[in-house]
Amino acid sequence: MKVIVMGSGVVGATTAWMLAEAGIDTIVVDRQSSAANETSKGNACLVMPGHSLVWNHPGAPLDHLKSMLQSDPVSSIKLLGNPGIIPWAARFLASCRKSVSARNTLLNLQLARRSAGLTRQIIEQQGLDVGLQTNGSLYWHESKAALELERGHCEFLNSQGVRARIIEADELTSFEPALARSQRELAGALHVEDDFSADCRQFAVQLLERAVNLGKVRVVFDNPIHSIESNGTTITGIDTADGRLQADHYVLSLGPESGRMAKPLGLTLPIAPAKGYSLTVPVRTPAQMPRHGGADLTEFVAVTPLKDRLRITSYASFEGFDQTWKKQNFFRHRRVVEEVFPGLVDWEGEQNEWTGLRPMTPDGLPVIGNARPYDNLWLNTGHGFLGWTQAAASAQVLLHKITRSARDDCCSAFDLRWG
Repeated sequence: MKVIVMGSGVVGATTAWMLAEAGIDTIVVDRQSSAANETSKGNACLVMPGHSLVWNHPGAPLDHLKSMLQSDPVSSIKLLGNPGIIPWAARFLASCRKSVSARNTLLNLQLARRSAGLTRQIIEQQGLDVGLQTNGSLYWHESKAALELERGHCEFLNSQGVRARIIEADELTSFEPALARSQRELAGALHVEDDFSADCRQFAVQLLERAVNLGKVRVVFDNPIHSIESNGTTITGIDTADGRLQADHYVLSLGPESGRMAKPLGLTLPIAPAKGYSLTVPVRTPAQMPRHGGADLTEFVAVTPLKDRLRITSYASFEGFDQTWKKQNFFRHRRVVEEVFPGLVDWEGEQNEWTGLRPMTPDGLPVIGNARPYDNLWLNTGHGFLGWTQAAASAQVLLHKITRSARDDCCSAFDLRWG
């Protein structure tokens, strides 16, 4: 059997690894010059089953409206000149019903929990140098009311086998000394022991190198895919800048580009690119680095220590495929870090500003499975902000589906859902 994997982000790279370990000859094709050079490059680097909530919840429409009315909205949507966003938004709203949201959050959590264990296993067994930190993640709040709501989420996580507890305000600075300098009065935090952080891009790069060394994977970089060719029921090849490539099976893992690539095949794959901004900066004193990655849930800013650097991420802007940015797009990042960890960052050092597009489905679930009616086209895409968190389990689920080698309880939950 031969498989072509389209895309070398963390999902595509992990898929190639799983296929290679199963002894399957695999070709990875990507338009970039190296692995994980787009969506996976500058993400938050948090593997977070503890925060694998879908963005669709009953209060989401009002929350997004309030955000868009602010001068610096953390979430925004551009309706004009953004093809497909209106039907996508309609599907998003339909998935905000309490029963749908609860079901989808549980599905995401189950996949994320399984994936976190697999990811740590791969890192440790392969000896990947990805800055693994296993202290868990910390999600802090200023509002006592928000912290009370977090208690319910904490109970839910524990009921699902994800270890978590509430850290009260009087314990917070001893638990996370870096917060002792905070200029804000924090009400407390949720600590998720089963979350961890590691460099997502380095994971994808090094894992793909291991896959190549197994002798089962060939990687073709700098090779844009022009089209996927078919005879109506079977994919017959892909047309690339370097010519036509053929295999027995084809896996579409092109992140936010997946929907556009699938459309000429008559497939409805509503994936909207959600633009995020990240800042990677040096710190003045590494000893003062936070022990935990995590997020300020008042400001919706994630902060992750990566060796001697700090990764700061925020925003979800639905602006189509635009990836431009301005200096002011990072003011929130700087302000929050200076308020919570004053003096930590060396703002005179190299500032690595970046934008990336998260592949968001309207119901918040990834698509993992066969792209009917094509018997040999497979989808592993649409993971939104959870690509790094869910990549390993998603690849394993897809492997089981392609090879029919094992029964997998996740097999039907993430199938293609749009006709």
